[in-house]
Amino acid sequence: MYDDFQIISANLKYLREKSGYTQEQLAEITGLSVSHISKVEAGLRRVGMKTYISILQALNVEGNDILTGNDYDISDSAF
Repeated sequence: MYDDFQIISANLKYLREKSGYTQEQLAEITGLSVSHISKVEAGLRRVGMKTYISILQALNVEGNDILTGNDYDISDSAF
């Protein structure tokens, strides 16, 4: 069973890749470090809403997308 943060982390990575951004590019756009983004995507770091909003705006996606991932299947992730 997956917890909410694992789902959000997997969806974040999926949406970043779908948007065509590398972690480095997303870090530059959001002002976050590559290490921070990597840890968030791996589910090793939880972040607040302000950071999620910054990432969502950079990826030009809706808030609901990070919760659902639209067509992403979490079973394909490393969790």
